[in-house]
Amino acid sequence: MADHTTGATWDLIVTPWHLDEHLPTFPVPASATGTTWPTLPAGPVPARMDLLHQAVADEVARAARPLVLSGDCPTSRGVVTGLQRRGHDLAVVWLDAHGDLNSPAISISGYLGGMALAMLAMLTDRTPTLFGTTLGRRPVADSNIVLADARDLDPAQRDALTESGVHRVPADPAAITSALGRLGRTPVYVHLDIDVIDGVQLHGARFPSGTGPSLTHIEDCLTAACSAADVAGACIVYAWLPDHLSAQTTRETITRLARALGADLAWHEPAVRCLFNQFFGAKEANSQVLTLCRTIPLQNGSPLASCHVPPTGCRLAPRHSTRRRWSPPLARRGESYFSGVTRERMSREEPGGARRSRAE
Repeated sequence: MADHTTGATWDLIVTPWHLDEHLPTFPVPASATGTTWPTLPAGPVPARMDLLHQAVADEVARAARPLVLSGDCPTSRGVVTGLQRRGHDLAVVWLDAHGDLNSPAISISGYLGGMALAMLAMLTDRTPTLFGTTLGRRPVADSNIVLADARDLDPAQRDALTESGVHRVPADPAAITSALGRLGRTPVYVHLDIDVIDGVQLHGARFPSGTGPSLTHIEDCLTAACSAADVAGACIVYAWLPDHLSAQTTRETITRLARALGADLAWHEPAVRCLFNQFFGAKEANSQVLTLCRTIPLQNGSPLASCHVPPTGCRLAPRHSTRRRWSPPLARRGESYFSGVTRERMSREEPGGARRSRAE
C-alpha cells in the first residue's frame, strides 16, 4: 500500500484481539499482509497478552513499515517492541480520548487498556507486576511522547500526567506539528484510538467520551503527523463494541483513517455479498453478509478469495425463521459450513423452491 505522503509503503498487519479475547467479527482488509493468530493457552490474562504481544512484535519486526489494526491499545507494547528491534529509538504520538496512564495502584476499574501508554513510557515502574516480561522493549522517554486530546481523564491520571514529561496537546494538526518539531528527527510511532473521534459521530465505541474532534479533523491530524515526522510505524485501534465491528460504517471509518496515513485499504465485501445473495436473496444478504461471512473456511491457512476472515465461525440466527433458531458451531480450518447453510435453506423451503411462511 503506497503512502501518498512519503512515497513509502505500508505493511498492513491485523491483530483481531481485545486484551486476550479473540474478536471473530473484526473486519480484516483484503490488503492485509499479515494476521496475528498465536495459540494462547489457558492462564492469567497478562500472561496470555504477553504471548500475543510477542507475536505482534515478531510480525512488526519483519515489516518494512508496519500499520497495525488492533482491537486494543496494549497491542502497542508489541508494535513498539518490534520497531525497536530494528534499531529505532522512538518518539510517540498518541491520539486518544483517554490518557491511558493508569496503573494498578490508581486505576478505578483495573482495565488494562487504560494503562497502555504508561506501559510504554518511563512510567513503566508504575506497572511492574502486570506482565512477566518486558518483551525486550526499551522504555520511551516521557519527553518523547505527544499525547493528543485526552479529554477524558480521571483525577489520578491528571496528576500522573502533570508529574510526567509527556507533552499534552489538543487534537489539532498545528499543535501536533509544533510538538513534533520540538522532538527533532527521531522516528515516530503514531497510535490512534478511534474513541478520540466525537462521540456523536462515532457510534458503538467501548468507552464513548462525548464531544470531541470530528473524523475529518482527526484525518487532518494524521496527515500532519506524517508530513512533520518520519513515521516508522502506526496503529489504529478498533475500540468499538463487538456488535459494531462488522458494521459498514466501521470499515468506512478505518478506510478514511488509513488513507490519512497514506494507506489505501481494500475490502472483499462485494464478492461476499454476491456469494450470500445466492443463499438469502439481496435484501437478507445486505443485513447478514458482514456477520455471516465469518463462517467461510480457511484453505491452506489462507482465507478463501471471497473474504479475509478469522479462522472461527459466528452464530447465525436467520431473522426470517421464527420456527427455530439455528447457530452453527465454530468453523475449523478446512471445513465448510456452506453445506450446512444449504441444508438450512432447504429445510425452510417447500419442494419446488417455495419459501415457507413465517407463521408456519
